[in-house]
Amino acid sequence: MPQIATKTDCPDADVLAKYVSGSLVEAHADGLFSHIESCEACQHTVDEMARRADSLVSAMRRPVVAPSAQDSQELNRLIDVVKQARPTNTPQLTSEGKIGPVPLDQFIACLSKSGLSSAEQISSWVQTHSPDSSLNFANALAWHVSIRSYTRKAILVSRR
Repeated sequence: MPQIATKTDCPDADVLAKYVSGSLVEAHADGLFSHIESCEACQHTVDEMARRADSLVSAMRRPVVAPSAQDSQELNRLIDVVKQARPTNTPQLTSEGKIGPVPLDQFIACLSKSGLSSAEQISSWVQTHSPDSSLNFANALAWHVSIRSYTRKAILVSRR
């Protein structure tokens, strides 16, 4: 006949939850198993925890239901609303799928607004380099701004 354990001998709910989930260290699980076999209160608690865990697992295993035609129509309507709400100054893709060229002054203004570099710093850099219409100039300017930003972040981090 199993011994009846007193409530003070029972492990707390966290230990029982680890036992149910299988995450309890094996050395502790063996001793706990012996206790659970002899303690009706812990048996009940473990059974209840296992039942709840099983319901969660079964809920996760339910198949995903395909959206109804009405849901699909509503989703398409919402997508159209978002597309129409797009700001007009957003760069648009060309028919080749590339973003079109941006004038240098617009590019400098955007960089300045981003906080990566001031307009004066960018203008100074542009004046010391010869702007051309090639991507090399734009890439060099972007590299310069990113290096300045990276250096600034590194200085801030080193001061902490």
